[in-house]
Amino acid sequence: MWFQFEECVFEEGRTGRSGNKYNAWVLRGKRKGFQGEPDAPYEKVVFENTTGTVIEKGITRPDCSVLQFFQKAVHPGDIVKIKYVRNGQRWDFGTLEKLNEYATPTYEPLTETQVAQIKQAQSIQAASIPSENLVPSWVR
Repeated sequence: MWFQFEECVFEEGRTGRSGNKYNAWVLRGKRKGFQGEPDAPYEKVVFENTTGTVIEKGITRPDCSVLQFFQKAVHPGDIVKIKYVRNGQRWDFGTLEKLNEYATPTYEPLTETQVAQIKQAQSIQAASIPSENLVPSWVR
């Protein structure tokens, strides 16, 4: 799920399904629509001991505090990719990854020296492969 973060607030006196009152942190934002669906408001209750695996700049960091991740690393408007895992009757945070400039694909044109290096590497690789191996064995 892609989640556009808006705020993280502490709420007191929330009522659970059992009717009991509890205090918790609440993440608010929008769940990004999939394949043309509109964005939908989204709210998730997070407790201080909730943990998940955070993927930051390509590095996987297991058992990080979800609450501190949203308080320290995420700003309003940021998009976070959240994957949940099934834990009995509930869904827990699996992985959290902030999508930003390092996750966005980029393109830069090749320079002439890069083109020459790539062509040389491809020619060496093509020369090392015998021509009879280019046809898969099930076709022969």
